[in-house]
Amino acid sequence: YLPLKYKETGEYLTASLSKSTAAINILPAIIPSILPKRSNEDVVEDDRAAINYVDKVVLVIEDDIHFSRIMREMAHKAGLKVVVAISYLEIFDCILNYAPIAITLDVTMPETNGWNILKLLKGNKNARHIPVYVISGIDYKDMAYGMGAKSFAVKPLSGIMIETLFQQMITFNNHKLKKVLAITANKNDSIELAGLFNNETIATFYAASGKEAFTELNAAPFDSVVIDYSLPEAMDVLKFMQAEYPGTPVIVYANNQIIKNELQIIKGWHYGVLDKSEGFYGKLLSGVLKALHVNINTLSDEKNNLIEAAMAREDILIGKKVLIVDDDVRNLFALTAAFERCKLEVLTADSGKEAIGIVALETGISMVLMDIMMPDMDGYETIRQIREEEKNKYLPIIAVTAKAMVGDRRKCIEAGASDYITKPIRTDQLLSLMRVWLYNEEMV
Repeated sequence: YLPLKYKETGEYLTASLSKSTAAINILPAIIPSILPKRSNEDVVEDDRAAINYVDKVVLVIEDDIHFSRIMREMAHKAGLKVVVAISYLEIFDCILNYAPIAITLDVTMPETNGWNILKLLKGNKNARHIPVYVISGIDYKDMAYGMGAKSFAVKPLSGIMIETLFQQMITFNNHKLKKVLAITANKNDSIELAGLFNNETIATFYAASGKEAFTELNAAPFDSVVIDYSLPEAMDVLKFMQAEYPGTPVIVYANNQIIKNELQIIKGWHYGVLDKSEGFYGKLLSGVLKALHVNINTLSDEKNNLIEAAMAREDILIGKKVLIVDDDVRNLFALTAAFERCKLEVLTADSGKEAIGIVALETGISMVLMDIMMPDMDGYETIRQIREEEKNKYLPIIAVTAKAMVGDRRKCIEAGASDYITKPIRTDQLLSLMRVWLYNEEMV
């Protein structure tokens, strides 16, 4: 169902699954007959009821109704369609259903953490290739670029600025063949990189010295640059890139540890840094594809496996202890199986009272997944009682609701939930959300 076209009755039309859609796992015990309908909370009029397969769609993540309307009007002038979303659930549903060519994201929305959304998008293999154009009322440009944004703009935006933004999206979407410059004097690396990057969407060029690199860079712009830091002129090339092509993604790799002050300079430019340890080529390929906004699902199985193996070694989920609270044993079983495959330690409770007891007695719980609709003590009350303990002040609690109803998001947050998600639960979406909150927990 990519994309979906809705009948006037609200029913879903069926269509064949694309490769990228088929790659998304859905927990088997938690699937209703149709996808969840859009919540009526904070509804903004958009084009979702009039999207055809050939339309180019932009996903606008924005809670300012007036600004959303302006964005829609300007998008129409550029020949684009718009869908508007706010909640995590709706964002991923829109990505799956409408295959947007670009996303605009307001990171300063009062009720939704826009930075968390950006982390989610760039951490999800089915969404990370979509260019995100960040919009903010405050100048957070460095942070946005450091987290993988395609561009950054500060409100208020004039009509000309919005028009230019949409034209940039169209131009980038039409730019299918991406150029990568690999700078290394190591012949073995050149051979490996040739096999790693080259496919129908990426053309790789090589430079074996600083002189050759400057020649290539002066001849034409590149979409991304990869450079071996053992090259004597590496820092000179990086300084040139920062001065002449500050928006071009650069990945620096090194056999040995980079000197601390030089490393700080490189990271200050928001360049990626990798060491040639186990899983290096998978990490490098993943980083380049992310920088180029190339869909991982278009790769061969061999390259996909290379990326997944590399990223699995550093997955923040590994070893974390998660409590699942749900009165339905089928859901407990399905979630437990999915989590254990990710090397999570799983605890379960089938009632609110049992959950409160486990949280009070068990040490090292990193997250709670709380079903809201439970008999006796519902999820709202369970969350409130868990939050009464000072030690649970920062414990990530993700509420799980049966369907998107008016006020669900607000009620969950007011009860003390960190975030919420609705059934049917897609494993990749849930795991991405969990990674964001586990990352936040480690920063506290």
